[in-house]
Amino acid sequence: MSSLRRRGVFVALGANLGDPLAQVRWAVAALDRIPDTRVLACSPCFRTPAWPDASEPPYCNAVCEIETGLSPQSLIDHALRLERSAGRQRGGARWAARTLDIDVLCDGDTVIDSAQCQLPHPRAHERAFVLAPWLALAPQAMIPGHGSVQACWNRLDAAARVGIERWPEFDAPRVNMGAR
Repeated sequence: MSSLRRRGVFVALGANLGDPLAQVRWAVAALDRIPDTRVLACSPCFRTPAWPDASEPPYCNAVCEIETGLSPQSLIDHALRLERSAGRQRGGARWAARTLDIDVLCDGDTVIDSAQCQLPHPRAHERAFVLAPWLALAPQAMIPGHGSVQACWNRLDAAARVGIERWPEFDAPRVNMGAR
């Protein structure tokens, strides 16, 4: 395990197949079990319209702040394993419905642009379904090259925000946030 632990690492969670709320709850707890990683805080969950095909079931989206000693690529590898554990099958249509999607949004002020890893997430700053829960969790968090989450939210046009609402039944899973 690394003794160098980084805060300011944000991860997005989303699901719209099966029981999306249960999938997101499971994912938060699973993130907390990744070696040398712990969940510090989790946003409320938001119900967001499916995109780009609004006829699909709505998504359940949340954002977590984690502390980790893992490299960004190792964290992404763990996220992909969690997606597979939740029944996610990659290789189909891009932006198709899914049992679980986990994206590393940013890792402090780290900027990486490689085929395997892009940080910050290249479209997080323009996606209302990411920004809404992130805004609820950490409005002043900075997205390298784009400004604060609040500033990115403010730049969205009103149409991008339509249909986004807090998921009323969401209660963040009981993980040992900050207790390790």
